[in-house]
Amino acid sequence: MKRIRSSRGYAAVIVAMGVAGWILSACVGQDTPLIPDNASPDTDGRTCDPSAPFTNVVEVAGVNTSDNEAVPSLTSDEKTIVFTRLDGDLWHLYTATRASASTDVAFGNPTVLTDLSGNWDDYDPWLSASGDELLFSSDRGSVGGPYDTYHTHRDNGVFGTPTLFLPDWPANSERPFMTSDGSELFFSSTNASNAGMAQIYHSLNSTYGFSPPVLVPGLISDPNAYSNDGPVLSRDGLTMYFASDRTSIMHIYRAERASPSDPFNSAVLVDTNLGVYNGSWELPGWLSDDGCRLYFESNRNGSDDIFVASK
Repeated sequence: MKRIRSSRGYAAVIVAMGVAGWILSACVGQDTPLIPDNASPDTDGRTCDPSAPFTNVVEVAGVNTSDNEAVPSLTSDEKTIVFTRLDGDLWHLYTATRASASTDVAFGNPTVLTDLSGNWDDYDPWLSASGDELLFSSDRGSVGGPYDTYHTHRDNGVFGTPTLFLPDWPANSERPFMTSDGSELFFSSTNASNAGMAQIYHSLNSTYGFSPPVLVPGLISDPNAYSNDGPVLSRDGLTMYFASDRTSIMHIYRAERASPSDPFNSAVLVDTNLGVYNGSWELPGWLSDDGCRLYFESNRNGSDDIFVASK
């Protein structure tokens, strides 16, 4: 069945930030070549109080059209964005650049990532700090579903042939997100044991690849009760933003943990200016390294568009 993002799990059932020296393994449980990525800049130059609420919400200039745009992910300098756009009945990945990281500066005309596009859906991009590593979900392996996570590396400006990232995972895998230190992979899945509800899983990285994914502890007591989707983490990996329909429609929540080995605490709804807006849904996409800007998708204007909220 063709996935329509604005109705996928939002009414029914229903990556990304900077990377600091992370090591990417191409698949779970296999001894595969490891791909190092560039380090992210430090966050000493914060422009906000990380504990403050998001107050200013604007459209991301230069990327939205009358078509549906969703799932923004940026490089650490916020000058390059990758997102997905609905072209006819297919989702394709697009990219655009701008001269400055300022939210007042518009991105240039987005172009489709032709190296990756075909007669299938490509969705859920997560872009590394340098922009050279890309995770995304796609139904290219079986058009119409399920959606699986793929990885590709860019060399000399061209992305290579994508490879399946979680070949041993028995269910679908979407909305991939890597923590800043590369120690954890997060993603969403409507595993059969969840009664069709999307839930967030994570897998720990090691020299030998990623461990078998398990449900993220602390986000939900009953995985059959409601959906959690679209994980986005702070650079230190201690704060997660995600979407949940626990109040009947997808809104953005925040959960925190004391350390990467601790469970997340009870989730709280993000500031009402962002999380609840005239009955629209919202899903997070990317958080700046300093935690001051959250890029997200919403249908608050009547179609899927990309916004940024600032502290």
